Amino acid sequence: MPLFILGYTLVLLGVMLEIGAAPMHIWVPDVFTAGDPIPVSILASTVKIMPLVVLVKLMAPVLANLGEAYVSFAYWLTAVMAALSMIIGNVGALTSRESARVLAYSSIANMGYVLAAAAVLINESALGKGQQASQALIYALAGLITQLLVNAAGKIGYFTIIKGGGKGSVYSYLFGLSFIGTPPLLGFWSKLFIILSLIYLGPAGLWLAIFLVANSVISIPYYIRVSRELSARAPLGITLYTVLLMSIIMLLGVIIPIPAMVVSLSRGLLSYIA
Repeated sequence: MPLFILGYTLVLLGVMLEIGAAPMHIWVPDVFTAGDPIPVSILASTVKIMPLVVLVKLMAPVLANLGEAYVSFAYWLTAVMAALSMIIGNVGALTSRESARVLAYSSIANMGYVLAAAAVLINESALGKGQQASQALIYALAGLITQLLVNAAGKIGYFTIIKGGGKGSVYSYLFGLSFIGTPPLLGFWSKLFIILSLIYLGPAGLWLAIFLVANSVISIPYYIRVSRELSARAPLGITLYTVLLMSIIMLLGVIIPIPAMVVSLSRGLLSYIA
């Protein structure tokens, strides 16, 4: 057991370093603030996918062959780290002033939401039995997929606006509202899926679901502030096309079949992930 605790802790911390989740987040604010907005937007979005896939794919089959005590430790450590990343990210964003730095801390908070989904995936892949566990897995995977998509689209959109000289018009508000979790934007569905997966775990997940909702409320002031700062003028040229594409992704949640499609996709992917 002690060797497993050390091994899983090191694996989890390594993944958190890759995705920029607290407490392995020290590099994120400085890189996001000092770097070129376009490469930073990629660093803040798409490259975060594979480390999480590795975490779930690597640990789920290992834990399936171990006892419940091992699975419980893995879930609780991941869940606590998720909560820590949420609160550090949101408090950091609230106390930052530069737009790029605010977005850096918001990315740390978003990775906390994703880690919450990963915790459910690891726990239920190893222990889950019956219909209730199946639903938790489906919602967790749906939440992880959509939250990564929201984070990618929002960060690419925001940093493209910064690259274009802060010309975002109404688009910056759209990104902010989706990150907050305003229905029916895609950010609402991503958080709803994660919350539902946590609720299916019972008391072990309910506290984290409540914590996630509270942190979403905490994020409202700084997303509104950043959106206002980046909405001075309408974007032009390639900036307009990129921002418009990211806005369309955020608006996918308005289309009623989209949530059902994501859940169906998640159901099909379970045979690979679990």
